[in-house]
Amino acid sequence: MSKVRSQERLFWLVLAGNYCLLMGLIMWLTWQNSHNVLYMVTVWMLLSPLYVGVGVYLKGRFFAPYRAMQTMMDAIRFSDTSIKTVPEYTEGIAAQLHNELLHINTLFSVWHTEQNRHALLVNELLQALDNPILVVNEDFKLTMGNSALSGFLKCDWRLKKFEHLTALGFTDHQGKWGFRDETIAASHQLRRSEISLNGARHQLLLISNIQAELKESQSEAWRQLVKVLSHEIKNSLTPIKSIAQTLVQFSNDNEQQKMLAVIVDRSQHLQQFVANYASLEQSIMLKTAKVEIAPLFLRVRQLHPEQNIELVINVEQWQFDPILIEQVLINLLKNALESCSAGGIVANIKVSAQKEGGSLLMKVEDNGIGITQVDNLFVPFYTTKADGQGIGLVWCKKVVDQHQGALTLTALPDGGAAACIKLV
Repeated sequence: MSKVRSQERLFWLVLAGNYCLLMGLIMWLTWQNSHNVLYMVTVWMLLSPLYVGVGVYLKGRFFAPYRAMQTMMDAIRFSDTSIKTVPEYTEGIAAQLHNELLHINTLFSVWHTEQNRHALLVNELLQALDNPILVVNEDFKLTMGNSALSGFLKCDWRLKKFEHLTALGFTDHQGKWGFRDETIAASHQLRRSEISLNGARHQLLLISNIQAELKESQSEAWRQLVKVLSHEIKNSLTPIKSIAQTLVQFSNDNEQQKMLAVIVDRSQHLQQFVANYASLEQSIMLKTAKVEIAPLFLRVRQLHPEQNIELVINVEQWQFDPILIEQVLINLLKNALESCSAGGIVANIKVSAQKEGGSLLMKVEDNGIGITQVDNLFVPFYTTKADGQGIGLVWCKKVVDQHQGALTLTALPDGGAAACIKLV
């Protein structure tokens, strides 16, 4: 005899067995009383539907508790703890099972609430970080990200939700994820850690810009060096200058007075040099706002009404410090005009603004003498101008860096140069 594999089948087998026994007994008694076949068939046709109806009713009553519990189980499976069914019976094993399931539903509701709070806290922490972050499930599909990730992917990360890492530009090298793009791989690092979200293991991938971190480390080391050198130089120059000024008063020799005057003058110059150098390392306070690009460019052009300056504007507004960025554009435009003047060329300047991915790209292009000494462009106090101080480009770069942007200068193929400001 084969094993019965379901309770429903067992119910119908028992019901069918009872039907056969009961109808057999009724048919036998009917035959004993009437010996009429037609009468027996009539009795069977009347009793069979009644028996089936009673069986269906009993089946509904018998399996009703299971259906109620199944409804709650389905709701829990889909993380819905609001559905709670009323028990069919108040006593017995069915009532005990139903009450136990209600208790489990309550515990799951508390656990699910805590998990949601945990996920919300994780999301808030991710949004507060400047580095792009991906949270992927066990199938390496994106489940959570932050606004910095949107900038890295060049689109809202939610549009890429549940996409595999390979579709997002990552590759798997023997269990270690990396960047498919070699340029990104050379300048970025991918760090990995594990977290638990909603009871499942996830991996948190943090993308860090190696160049930015190295640059910040170098800047910090340079600031410390400048601070020490400034202190030592000032402490040495102050007595030298004071002694030289005193000796000038007591000397009657014109040659000595001239030499001492040179010492005083160079001491003052060196003190001012150190003070200017130290000022470049001070932080710039930004006051950012939504800025209309067109009026900003018009103000900059109005400073040189006699020059041929073309404006190309494809962006309405952007978020940055209007005063500082305007001064950066003024400095870059001034450099472009001086480059044309140095070569005896009629200036033909183009100032443009356009959106590139999630960034604002502003360019100042000229037809001047181009760029010389590329390696020294952003070296403080280095200049090729006779009356230059060598701090203009350094200050511009510092302002753009404070905006988490980038300032680059490149030579154009047909001559001239292009200064590019990129703001995120």
